[in-house]
Amino acid sequence: MREIEFGVEPLCDGVRVLGNAYAFVYFIESGGKRALVDTGTAFWGLQISGFFGAENVDFLHYVLFTHSHYDHIGGMPVIGKSVGVGKHVAHAGFDRVFSSRRALALIENLNRKELEFIGVDYDYHFEPFPIDERAEDGKRILIDSLEVLILETPGHTRDSVSYYIPRCALAVVGEAVGVPNADYTYILPQFLADVELYLSSFEKIASLDIEILGLPHERIIRGRGEVRDFLRRSREYTMEYIGDIRQALERFDSFEEVMEYMVEKYYRAKKIRQPIYAFKENLRAQIRAVKRLMGI
Repeated sequence: MREIEFGVEPLCDGVRVLGNAYAFVYFIESGGKRALVDTGTAFWGLQISGFFGAENVDFLHYVLFTHSHYDHIGGMPVIGKSVGVGKHVAHAGFDRVFSSRRALALIENLNRKELEFIGVDYDYHFEPFPIDERAEDGKRILIDSLEVLILETPGHTRDSVSYYIPRCALAVVGEAVGVPNADYTYILPQFLADVELYLSSFEKIASLDIEILGLPHERIIRGRGEVRDFLRRSREYTMEYIGDIRQALERFDSFEEVMEYMVEKYYRAKKIRQPIYAFKENLRAQIRAVKRLMGI
């Protein structure tokens, strides 16, 4: 489990990062207008609501979502009780997620499980929120004078988008280019929906001029050289990871044997701090994605 102490740190003019290695959420303020990129989990939503109370923030002009996973949207019902929201901005794929009873139950259950694990007594219920504006490739949103460019970057999920702020050369990418482990000795690949889309989105992000790479977990990458190195390493690890799933599918007879092999080789050996239940949920999707790539 990651650290849960809440922090606030300036990233560049008009942008602060909220949280810590457990979950990073990006808070934008410019000319009296405010926006939040992602909300974290229900637990993190409680922390953010406390921060907003201390800062006398009672309205967000925008909440921008990178994708529809529980640890990126789960905090919205909590935050929505403490502040008003002008527009929720998300990919059109959110409609499919919000119309799925299974998906809604999974989002709620994973957030409840985390609250229980941490020991927080909170009566949490996830309800879909309105999508007021679509996050579409090439669209630009102005937070007063601060411009935010939207890039569709599917592969982790089909509704994944990234947000690029040219003024800061800051890219907030969700899990579109992987997530490092705690000691930065490994970067865990994050293709869940489609391998080829993930690799294509990877190159799209790599083509940007990035001084600050805003990841959702573990660390933020600063410096153009450091960002290039992160992306190079992450792509190499991704190709190796795909190869290992391929070999495991050819070697083992059952899906569960493939799962256990990958859990042992990566979750345990690489010291991944993501909760094991979330890792396994993602791994199942990754194995299915590689099977589609192999045509089996």
